[in-house]
Amino acid sequence: MIPEFGVRLPVAGPLANPESIRRVATRAEDLGFDALWVHDFIAWTTFQDRTHVSCGSVEAVEAAGAPPYFFESLTNLAFLAGITERIRLGVAVLCLPFRNPIVAAKQVA
Repeated sequence: MIPEFGVRLPVAGPLANPESIRRVATRAEDLGFDALWVHDFIAWTTFQDRTHVSCGSVEAVEAAGAPPYFFESLTNLAFLAGITERIRLGVAVLCLPFRNPIVAAKQVA
């Protein structure tokens, strides 16, 4: 069996912005990675900016001095589907119990 490798995108914290997400996604696809992953969170705080692995180094967080950013998971997947060609897309964690089931079903569809 051939191992598969994916990339977790910068969708939260001071490194998160549409250009960074696009750049990492297209580069990962160009390099032959198998999947792109986003994660979900209901509320994102400055504490998570300082401690969550997806946010980069503590120095990057402190230098940014920006409010906490978090790009919604399912919307990210739609954005990624429009800018990639073959790479698979996934959500590492989807906080489904906190979502409106009708809205979530429409987003996933």
